[in-house]
Amino acid sequence: MQDQSARYSAVAITLHWLIAGLLLANIALGVWMHEAIDIAASRGLAVGAYQLHKSLGLSILALVALRLLWRLSHRPPPLPEAISRRQKWLATGVHRCFYLLMLSVPLTGWLFVSTQWRGDIVLNVETVWFDQFNVPHLFNLHRESDSVRQSAAKLFADAHALLAFTMALLIALHIAAAIAHQWHQRDRLLSRMTFALHPNQTGGQRTAHWLGLMTTAGVLLAATYSGSSVFRSTGAEVDMYAAAISSPSGAWQIIPNASAIHFSGEHAGALFNGRFLRWTIDARLNTDDIAASQLAVAIETGSARDGNPLHDRTLPEAEWFDVARFPSAYYRLTRIEPRPPNGYALFGSLQIKDRLIEVAPLSLVLDGDVAQISGDVVLDRASIDMGMQSDPHADWVSAEIIVSIAASLQRPED
Repeated sequence: MQDQSARYSAVAITLHWLIAGLLLANIALGVWMHEAIDIAASRGLAVGAYQLHKSLGLSILALVALRLLWRLSHRPPPLPEAISRRQKWLATGVHRCFYLLMLSVPLTGWLFVSTQWRGDIVLNVETVWFDQFNVPHLFNLHRESDSVRQSAAKLFADAHALLAFTMALLIALHIAAAIAHQWHQRDRLLSRMTFALHPNQTGGQRTAHWLGLMTTAGVLLAATYSGSSVFRSTGAEVDMYAAAISSPSGAWQIIPNASAIHFSGEHAGALFNGRFLRWTIDARLNTDDIAASQLAVAIETGSARDGNPLHDRTLPEAEWFDVARFPSAYYRLTRIEPRPPNGYALFGSLQIKDRLIEVAPLSLVLDGDVAQISGDVVLDRASIDMGMQSDPHADWVSAEIIVSIAASLQRPED
């Protein structure tokens, strides 16, 4: 019967199998996405896979740090006496290499993405940990000069790939050695790191092992679910009731549940559809002298949402809407032309950031005390300077973005 002092603790076993499962999954994911990102048919999936890969890598880094702290404060069980001194020395060396690699692989990856550079172009893509929060860039590498960023990106990308390959080889050797010890030498070395129960375990030890097993299974299932979500969808449905649409007093009043400003396009081969959640429309429609009417729309660009956390966090950045400097976009009516029998064409201009462009006319239809404004505006990203650093040739995001407006307005009360 195996001495329980020769077994690892439930905490050590739990961390071991969590890290092992996440490592194997992330290595496989990294190999796939490295090829898939350059293939048009799989590019959309690869973008999501990169975010998942980064999230898993950061999780591994945190778990390894926790495992290392636990090991420093809890001595591991001694190796079986039957193992030679040379084998013990080799096992110690392998474990130390593992810790070094498990820390350096995710760290080099984190340093690489912190440069915000890929190949020979800027890559302004935030790291969003499991779609929950942005991960900061290390050492402000993304603020360095282009030459420094490009050189650093190549250095860290190459180091990350080399270290990951070394890690994969070491894992294969580790698995082979564990199998050989368990079934060839029969020294039960592998059983020291399993959740197997033994008759002489105390009640507390049994409970700890069951909790460890359930924790390991739960986390790995959660990681599997997060991974499968990459292949199920590119974003969640935007909650229409979260919108804040309004009209000033004295103007025609917006009917919020019948009004929306949407935007759509393509990213990495996948369609996206979003909307602006906060905007104000000031419509002063003079039905007796329609040419004297006034119309202005202020759109909070920071409220753009398409349900994809990566997009929602990237759009406010300087390369896109630059919300810090230009919190709103503005539409202003310049003239109205009749469109019989009861419609009108609204000609106007749109200001986005520091660019002012003329846009295709919108349609106005008057029906008693209700007005309907609708239409599509096709925006050329180059003309409004959006995404022109990291995607000037529209390799990733479509060159044209369609903005659609549908606004129902009620005549104000006298």
